[in-house]
Amino acid sequence: MAAVLLAYLGNTKTPPAASTQGFIALVSIVAQVGAGMAFSKDGKADPTHAQRSIGRLLTTAQRAKEARLLAEALYERKVTAAELRFGLGQLSTHLSYLEDGYAEAIADWGAFSPLAMELAARSRPAITESDKGGNNA
Repeated sequence: MAAVLLAYLGNTKTPPAASTQGFIALVSIVAQVGAGMAFSKDGKADPTHAQRSIGRLLTTAQRAKEARLLAEALYERKVTAAELRFGLGQLSTHLSYLEDGYAEAIADWGAFSPLAMELAARSRPAITESDKGGNNA
């Protein structure tokens, strides 16, 4: 709007009054500050956050595939007790990687939008150590 007003006033034979020029400058400053604040708020897209988050999710998806293939192999083959124990240890490791990947992806979203993370945390029950299925024996 200020640009249109300046273009209009620039075509006149006499320059605009100092008060008009000051008003236009003030409007421009307010518009710039407002635009800066609007685009720097929580949750605005930052390509580096998106790239990091997508990369982490792709890695997590690959690890999930490896865990699924291992579980399918253990189910379909006839294995000894020792092989089953070893395979379950590997599966546990894959699941641990998945847990870490999810936690890191959540942290990426937390860097992107702390407010969204806070709101989501309020709406979900907290995961405790006993919920993670550690050694309960």
